[in-house]
Amino acid sequence: MRYTLKIDLKPKKFVIKEIKGIGAANAYEFDKTIHPETERQQIDNIGGVITYPADLQFKPDLSVVSSFLRYNRAQIFHRSFWARLFGKKRDEVVIDYNDFSNDGIFKGHFINQESGEMYDNHSATLEINELSSKELLTLAKCILDNQRGQTRDKELLVNDLNQHKHYLVSIQDQPQKQIPIAIDGAAVDNISKYFEPFECAIISRFPQNIESVNDGIFSKIREYAESEKYKNIGFVPLMYRRYWDRKLYAVALKLRYVIATCNDCYVFINTNSMPDFFKNVQKLAKAFNQKSIIVKEAASQNAFREHVDIDNKQRESVGRFVENIPLAEILQQTFCQSSTPLHFKDNDELKRTMQLCLDSWEGRNNMGKYMISQTTKKLMEELGLES
Repeated sequence: MRYTLKIDLKPKKFVIKEIKGIGAANAYEFDKTIHPETERQQIDNIGGVITYPADLQFKPDLSVVSSFLRYNRAQIFHRSFWARLFGKKRDEVVIDYNDFSNDGIFKGHFINQESGEMYDNHSATLEINELSSKELLTLAKCILDNQRGQTRDKELLVNDLNQHKHYLVSIQDQPQKQIPIAIDGAAVDNISKYFEPFECAIISRFPQNIESVNDGIFSKIREYAESEKYKNIGFVPLMYRRYWDRKLYAVALKLRYVIATCNDCYVFINTNSMPDFFKNVQKLAKAFNQKSIIVKEAASQNAFREHVDIDNKQRESVGRFVENIPLAEILQQTFCQSSTPLHFKDNDELKRTMQLCLDSWEGRNNMGKYMISQTTKKLMEELGLES
């Protein structure tokens, strides 16, 4: 069996931006074994704290941090020939890792208005001793460059105790030369016929603003929605939007729906003929602060907008279903970027293509199904949904 692996070797570019307004004295609870009070006043290279964006669920893997520290020790701690001769060679470095479940180091509150990332008591932290300012920033870059697993953070907050400064270290997004896939009319008709036998629905992903949030599983979001912090910034930070997004996705899979993922929405397809499809999607949309959904009946290609917060309101016709989903974006997940119009030579090729673009409960292994079940159990009970 042959496998093709595409490896991106292009170096990442980073942006380092000094920020104000975070008082180190009040925003951090330093580990006295890592940064004793007396040591912070006496030695030149003190080190600092690297803080991850706040997240309600996922935390960085310390074993991964440890492995790439060993792998990149020359780059971080012994950067050049002259540094080895004249700089301080590091024989060891101590890192104190705290996730938010263990009452992390960072006690402050900071929101990057540009990215929507928030740093607060839900942030995981790495407190590192005896690093120079340059080494500390290099370490932050390496963390961003070497991320594995479920976290894909694009920025980190760095507290440099050497200079008593804070920095945001972020990956500079490279401009994408995107050549959209052209989909001819015949291909759109074929795809529309592929969806035709099934009930389908579209839910927007996370909302920018909070209208109302139920109690129970949404308690953390509700607490934030009623706080002065939310009223002051006027939008929902990424931490809470990710939280909504993961729950919405997990519940849909647990209900045995097939899902097409887009940047702005989820497309749910009832390929298993599960009962109460539209009723369940309405409940989900309402719980996740959506005003309306796009729905399509089985044995039809016509789509309608349906309001979820108004009972018995007539559906509004919005054309064919495939004209209301980001079809090119869904197919882009499978095909490389090309300016060549997309054709399907037969129905089997079309089905294989669509199956590659869709996610389903059946495609998950037992561990994946267990994690999804754990994530959604309480939420489904609260919403009155049954899998």
